[in-house]
This record gives sequence, C-alpha cells and structure tokens, in this order.
Amino acid sequence: MLLALGSKLGDEFGGRVKEYFGFVARGDLALAVAQTDVKGDGSKRPSEQENKNLYLRVVDQRDDGIIVRGAKAHTTQSAVSDEIIVISTRSLRVNEEDYAVAFAVPANTRGLSMVVRPIEEVEGNSSSILSRLDYELETLTIFDDVFVPWERVFLFKEHNPRW
Repeated sequence: MLLALGSKLGDEFGGRVKEYFGFVARGDLALAVAQTDVKGDGSKRPSEQENKNLYLRVVDQRDDGIIVRGAKAHTTQSAVSDEIIVISTRSLRVNEEDYAVAFAVPANTRGLSMVVRPIEEVEGNSSSILSRLDYELETLTIFDDVFVPWERVFLFKEHNPRW
C-alpha cells in the first residue's frame, strides 16, 4: 500500500517510502498499522467533530517534521511491534487536510501511549492465527503531540479535491 502511494505522490514521498521499506527490511522489524480513528460521532466528518482529537491530525508543521495529535483504535499487535505505520481511516475532503496524513514512528516514541487488551477478552477470537499458547492484542494508541520527522512522513495533507 505504501509503495503504491509513494509512486502516486512522486519522488519526495515515494523516496521516503522506499527508504523506510529498506530500513524495515534491513532491521527485520515487526510492524503494526494504526488506521481506525476513534471517530466520536460517526454521523459527522472529521472536521465536524466537537472534539478535534477523535481523528488523528496534524497540529503543527516545522522545518524538521510535523506534530500529530489524536488516537487510533483497534491497532493489532502494536504493543509488541517495533514500528507503527499510521494511515488515514477514510478519504478526506477539502477542509480536512490536517487529517490526511500517513507516517511511521517507533513504538516507543515520546508522546505515544497505548492502552492494551487481549483481543480474546471480548471476542473470544476462535479464528486466531496464533497458537493456543499465544494471543493477539490490540491497543487504543494515543498520540499526544508526537513529533514525526519529515523522512518518516509518507502522506501530508493530500485530500480528494473532487468532494
């Protein structure tokens, strides 16, 4: 997905994706993907939420990177991963540019916290791909003014202008 996105967006973002892919391969790193935003009122768009932090968003842009704030839910295996790739949960419109972001951070990044639970706790995950001795877990992944350097940003304020 990130490689296709990088190709679409051109050399700047595409180069970052390829560099990151090489970094992950060389380090044999475990990855988790944080996609599902907390959302709040599901009938409202990200920009319409009373609490703007219910969708992950860019809150500041600096010469050396961006600052993000918000939360992602149901991030499988993130607490036991080396890196977390963050992507938007939906297509975004004009005026929702701050929510259109994709990036990667180490799982122990300053400002990142996780509330962890075993998936089987509620669902009784009988279709788990893991053995009976292992279990899957998920987190509520909270981004409290997390700094992301530009080389780890793969999508920045790209929205669909047709909407």
